[in-house]
Amino acid sequence: MAHRLLISIWAVRLKKVCRRLAGSALLQDEDLVARLLDAAVGAVDAPVTLKTRLGFENGRENILRVAKRAEQAGIAAIAIHGRTREDMYSGEARYELIREVKESISIPVIANGDIDSAQKAQRVYELTGCDAVMIGRAAQGQPWIFRDIEHFLRTGER
Repeated sequence: MAHRLLISIWAVRLKKVCRRLAGSALLQDEDLVARLLDAAVGAVDAPVTLKTRLGFENGRENILRVAKRAEQAGIAAIAIHGRTREDMYSGEARYELIREVKESISIPVIANGDIDSAQKAQRVYELTGCDAVMIGRAAQGQPWIFRDIEHFLRTGER
């Protein structure tokens, strides 16, 4: 019962965020994204990072343009979830676009999506050339995943 309640709350929140052109819905308006990035970087003396998705909908992925604009704005690093908003959390994360971003900008790129083991983390590093990986849902129920990944990447041992 509690699980269904959490899903319902999440669905209502997602609709509210996207209806207000916030969160991943912002990816539909690249000019607004650019203005927000410029404003955020200009407002603080601390490094500003960006977490985003490949785009709002499949077939219209705009992560390459958004990432280049983020770099121009002075964003310190970009974390990319390998799905569009349309995908939500279904299907497989698409790492090839994260690789393209990594090859096209000079700021650090952090890959996110479907990284649920140390072996998968290593594979994502190899597939994307990313500077770091970000763990999300996989940490729920296995908070030791961070230690496991660090150990495996350092030693090659499970």
